[in-house]
Amino acid sequence: MDALISKNKDQKTVKLSLLDKKNLSNYDVIEPLGRGSFSFVYKVFFKPEKKYYAMKVMEAKSLKCEEKIKNEISIHKSLDHPSIVKYFDDFRDGCKYFLILEYC
Repeated sequence: MDALISKNKDQKTVKLSLLDKKNLSNYDVIEPLGRGSFSFVYKVFFKPEKKYYAMKVMEAKSLKCEEKIKNEISIHKSLDHPSIVKYFDDFRDGCKYFLILEYC
């Protein structure tokens, strides 16, 4: 997944390659925020709204992994609590899933 990002000369701004023009072209990736066992999280700027979000990028390497990702997305969609990061959107490109969450 590191191949998704590239840094400019000053190594500060990170941009996501345009894997899915319909969805990803609206986002500029500002910086990596963290990584988990099967995901990476980036701070992104959503150009149409001029707002920052967190983008979680997950890769389904197996059918079992894909089911876990779909389950996580389903759970995020159903949650609404002030102490839980808010879900905004999700989309897929091949075996990669993109989850757009509140940046806090």
